Amino acid sequence: MTEIMVIDDDALILESTMLALETQGYSVVTVFSGAEGLTQLEKSCPDLILLDVMMPGMDGWETLRRIKEFEGCRDIPVVIFTVKEMGGEELEKRKKLGVTAHISKPFKLEHLFSQIEEALEKRG
Repeated sequence: MTEIMVIDDDALILESTMLALETQGYSVVTVFSGAEGLTQLEKSCPDLILLDVMMPGMDGWETLRRIKEFEGCRDIPVVIFTVKEMGGEELEKRKKLGVTAHISKPFKLEHLFSQIEEALEKRG
């Protein structure tokens, strides 16, 4: 079963995303912060990560940079989602850090599912 980790500081986003993904047959791990996500990665690497950019403490960009340092996890597709507009600086970060896709909040479930499917297909 394909496992997806969702990292977001918003409990409502975590819960609703988890329920939606489970209806599609995915196994879902949810964590409230980048630090918790990194701790979880020490145990096992999921098949895909959905990552919020704007979080207190360690933001999504720093979390992603650290994810890429994990030997067995650096090739995991990462789909970021955020309410923030993706301007020039953010687009450069996406490219540099190897972001697979970007989803704007609020998002439609169909769009989320299609981005996940595309990211998993690219991974092989």
